[in-house]
This record gives sequence, C-alpha cells and structure tokens, in this order.
Amino acid sequence: MPVICLCYRQFMQPKSFYILILTALLLLGAAGLWMINSPNSQLEEPPNKGDTLIQSDSQVAALANNRAIEKIAVIQSTDYTEINRLINNAAFPSAISEINKHHSRLSSAELDRLRRSLISSALMQPKSEKKRTLALISQAFDDVEVWELLGDAALSDNDWRLAYQAQLRASDLQNDPIRLERLLSKLSVSSSHLRKSYEQSDDLIGIRDLYQDLTDRHPSFSRFRYELAISMINLGETEAAKPILQALSYDLELGSLAQQTLNKLANIVADSKAGESTNTAVSSQAPSQFNDLVVPLVRVGNSFMINSSIEQTSARLLLDTGASITSLSSTFISRLGLIDTGRSISLSTANGVTRAKLYRVKRLKIGPIVLRDMIVAEIGLSTQSSFEGLLGTDALNQLAPKYTYLIDNQKSSLIFSPIN
Repeated sequence: MPVICLCYRQFMQPKSFYILILTALLLLGAAGLWMINSPNSQLEEPPNKGDTLIQSDSQVAALANNRAIEKIAVIQSTDYTEINRLINNAAFPSAISEINKHHSRLSSAELDRLRRSLISSALMQPKSEKKRTLALISQAFDDVEVWELLGDAALSDNDWRLAYQAQLRASDLQNDPIRLERLLSKLSVSSSHLRKSYEQSDDLIGIRDLYQDLTDRHPSFSRFRYELAISMINLGETEAAKPILQALSYDLELGSLAQQTLNKLANIVADSKAGESTNTAVSSQAPSQFNDLVVPLVRVGNSFMINSSIEQTSARLLLDTGASITSLSSTFISRLGLIDTGRSISLSTANGVTRAKLYRVKRLKIGPIVLRDMIVAEIGLSTQSSFEGLLGTDALNQLAPKYTYLIDNQKSSLIFSPIN
C-alpha cells in the first residue's frame, strides 16, 4: 500500500493525495468493525465452561426422560398385546388376572378396548358359560354395562340372588333416567323371586329388610315402597305401613291397590276392637274404664309374671319393661318347634353382650290381647326357672299409637288405655 501511494503521488496533486489516504483509512475502519460484529468473529468471547456443563446435564436428563417414556410405552404395549392374546384364546381368568395386575399401567383407551373385547367374547359363549365369564369381567370392571349384562344372564338362568345383586349394583351406577326405570323393572322381578325364597323359610324380617334396602336406594320407585308396606303389615307393623300406603294411594300405577289395602286394614282394626271389647268384659277380673284392656299379673317378689298362650301352648312370662324384644328359652323354643329366621341380634345380659337367634311366633295371647307374627329372641334360662321367657316392650307397644299401657301395682294388672 505505501508503494502504491508513493507511485500515485507522483501523478497527483498534494490535496488529492491526502483525500485518498483519508478514504483508505475509513475503509479499513469499516472493515474492522464488520469483523468484530460478525457471528464467526474470532474476537467473540468463548463460552463459560460451567454453562457448557449445565447445558450438557440438561440434555442428558431430557434424553433419559425420553428413553423412560419410550420404555413405558413399550411396556404398556406389551401388556395390552399379551392380555388381548389371552382374550382371543378364551383364557378369561388369566386375562382378568393380568388386567388387575397391570391396571395402573394400562391407558384408559386400552382398558376400554379390553373391556369391550371381553364383553363381545362373553356374549358369543354358550348360555352355561356366559354368566360365569361376565361374573369374571365384573371383578375387573365396575361398569354399569357389565353388571346389567350379568344380571340378564343370571335372570335367564333363574339365579335370582346373583341377578338381584348384579342389577342392584347396576342401578347404583346408572345415571340415565329412562335406562334406570327399565333396570328397576328387572330388579323388581329378581327381588320378587328372592322374596319367595324368604317366604319358604318363613323369614318375614328378611323380606322387610330386602324391600327397606331397595326403598332406601330408590325411593321414587313405587313398587318397592308398596312391597315394603306389605312386608311391614305381615310383621304386625301396621302403623308404620299406613303412611306409605297413603302416599301411594295417589300413584297412577299402584294407587287403587294401595287404597284397597288401607280399606282392608281399617276393617280389620274395626273387627279387632269389637272383639277386644267383648273379651275384656268377659275375662277381666280387675276394674277398668270403658274400652280399657286389662291383663292380670301374678306378683312374685318384686316382679310380675303373665300367664300367656304361645302357639296354643301355655307359657309363663316375666314382665320386663327393660327388654326391647320378647325372648323365649332355648328349651321352650325347641318344644314349640319354632322356625329359625336365619338372623340374630346382639343382646345385653348380666354376663355381657351376646348374640341371640331370632324366631317367629305366629300367635301370642296375653289376657284379651292376641299378638300375631311376632319375632322373638332365644335366651338361655335354667331348667329350674319358673318362667319360659321375657315379655318385652316390643309386645307392649304392639297396640301403639291407639293405646298406652301402665302397670297397676296395687291391683296387679297391666292396663292398656285408649288414647283419645
């Protein structure tokens, strides 16, 4: 460059020479600035070594996470494939076991596909195997469709108890009102067959509890409420049944039937009052007011005994107003041949709390009062005992709310007075 400038100076004026030098310097400065700001400039400060390590660690972690996700996806795919293979080979117990084992690792879409595949396979099976397979499927999928199909299969196989249990669970899960109404109609059929099995064993409490549970779950279904009222009447719980029947008297389907039942109850009560008045006038030895029902008592020390008739057999009972249920000795129950209801309750005794079996008494008579369809508990009494059982408050409250009772110590009488 100096040589060029000197040569050039020989042919140029001094003023032009200086202008040329200034232009060259400006060009050199611009070139320097461009090199400094260039992305590939060697003057750029090298990256910090620590930042490079941090970026490397982040990249490694991200890569490991991606590989873990890919591994899980492979595991899920393997599980699904294996379970699907078991279903295709009709190895349903093994398939259900694998679903329960890997349930948390299967996606919701995979579970839904497996459920549908199992249902389709079950529906193609013979009738004898369909119910068993659907019962297996219900162990893995608490699904309304599975329970309803199981209920239908059990119903067609006359397995009333399984049909009832499956339809009851399906009714709890069903949210569609129209489908629920159709399902409750099926449940009404299975429960009616289940009721017959209770009737064969003379278990009236079992029937009442059956329809009480159904009414609690589905109070708007009138058929269950009507059956509950009838079961209460059969147990002697007439007053508890009346409000149910009165509400049902406005029902479009069962209104007339409920009203007929109420009319029958009114006639029975009227006939009963007429008979009680006659018997009281004839048999009562203690003075009483008009329409009072008087039961003679026998004083033994500080206690009272009542001479009664149970299933046409004479029995002496200890009046125990602290007992919530009438109880009979094991020996006397065996003598009468009472039917075990299959149920039991907890009783508090002098020796602590114990379980007592429940039996049904068709007829118990004290003085002019006849009590029917009573449930009594079994208790252990000494063979030397002077009485066969205890008369509890359940018997004394049988005439409520029409009558109230009191014990007349001076006249040794149990008096039931009408409530005005």
